[in-house]
Amino acid sequence: MSVLATVNPVFIILPIVFAQYIYATFALVCLARARLSALSYALWNVFIVLVFFVGSTAFLVYNAKRKKREADKSSDKKADGEKRESPPRQGDKWDV
Repeated sequence: MSVLATVNPVFIILPIVFAQYIYATFALVCLARARLSALSYALWNVFIVLVFFVGSTAFLVYNAKRKKREADKSSDKKADGEKRESPPRQGDKWDV
């Protein structure tokens, strides 16, 4: 008889759910720090919470690429000799 057949399924599912909880919490903290519109914030929040592992991974990849794109834009502006930063637009960050 197989060893896995004798293991209670709770001991397999419980660590997976716990790992998802930790991973989703990390992704939600990163989401809270991101400067996104209210609609994007709400959609990513639902996606992270409802889609196990894939939602968190998708947001973290999106956030990393978004940060890199913003860094490239700011370095292009500084390379052109423009030293001032534009003020934040209204609606960029969802403030509670």
